[in-house]
Amino acid sequence: MASPPADRPSPAPRQLLHRGSLALLSLFLAMGALWLGMSVPAYFRSISPLVLEAAAEATPTLPQAIDRHLDAGRPGIALPLIEALESVRFPNLDPTWRVRLNAIIEQEPAYRWSGGPAPYFEQFLARANALRPDTPHVIPALLPAAHRTHLRGFLEQSPNQLVQRILATAGLSGWQRFYPVHSTAGQPLEATLLCVALLEQASAFPDQLRDDLLRALATAEAPAPSIAPLESFYLSILTRATRANWLQLRDILETTASKQELLQFAQILQEEPANIVLLSALLELFPDSAAL
Repeated sequence: MASPPADRPSPAPRQLLHRGSLALLSLFLAMGALWLGMSVPAYFRSISPLVLEAAAEATPTLPQAIDRHLDAGRPGIALPLIEALESVRFPNLDPTWRVRLNAIIEQEPAYRWSGGPAPYFEQFLARANALRPDTPHVIPALLPAAHRTHLRGFLEQSPNQLVQRILATAGLSGWQRFYPVHSTAGQPLEATLLCVALLEQASAFPDQLRDDLLRALATAEAPAPSIAPLESFYLSILTRATRANWLQLRDILETTASKQELLQFAQILQEEPANIVLLSALLELFPDSAAL
C-alpha cells in the first residue's frame, strides 16, 4: 500500500542541499571574480574593454577544448574535461562526445593507456600483455615484472646519458619512503624511475624541471650523498603517474615550472585523488600552472 502523503519523506532537505551547493558555487565564483578584478594590473585597466573582450573570446572554453582534443585523437585528455562538466551538471553536454571518444579507443586500443598519440609509450604498450582496462594509468601499467623488464631493456639502449643516470639510481640505497629496487617490495620505485627515464627519453621535462632533476641526481651521486631531493622528485612523479594516463602526465609536466610546483600538485592529488578531474580542467583553462 502506498504511504499516505503525510508519511512520505519531504523533498525539502534535498532541495535545500541543492540550493545550498549552487549558492556556495555562486559565492566561490563571485569571490574569484572579485579577486581577479583586484588583481588586474593597472595597464590592463587602461586597455579598451573591447580589446579585452576580444582576447577573452580567443580563449577556448572547455567544450571547445573537448572537441579539439577529440578531433586530434586525444581521448585521454578529453575524458577528464567531459567528467568535469558532467560533475557540475553542465547544461549543454554534447551527447556525441563519449560516442566519439569510444570510437577512437575502439580504433586505437592503446590510447586507453597512452591517452592519444605517444610513440615511445605506445612502443612499450605494444609488448605489454598484462594491462588492465579499468586502470588506464602509467604506474599501474609499469608494475608487472614483465613490463618493467621490457621497458628497462628498451631504455638501456638509449644514447641519452641522463636516461642512463636515472636508470642507475636503481642501485642507490638510503631511501626513506621507497623500498630499494632489489627488495621484494621494490616494484613502485623501479616503476617510478622507469617512468622518469621514459619521460626524459620523450623530452617531456621543461628545462627548469630538468634542471631540478639534474641537481637532485648530482646530490644523490655526490661523495657524501643525500638522496632526499631525488626521492622527493620521484614521489611527486609517482603520485601524478598513478592517477594519469601518459598524455595527461606529459601535459601537466609541460605546464610545471619547477619541482616545487610539481610537489604542490602531488600534494593536491594525494589528499584527494578525485581532484585529477578538476586539475585537468583548470590546467586546460589556465595553462600557466603558476597562476593556479
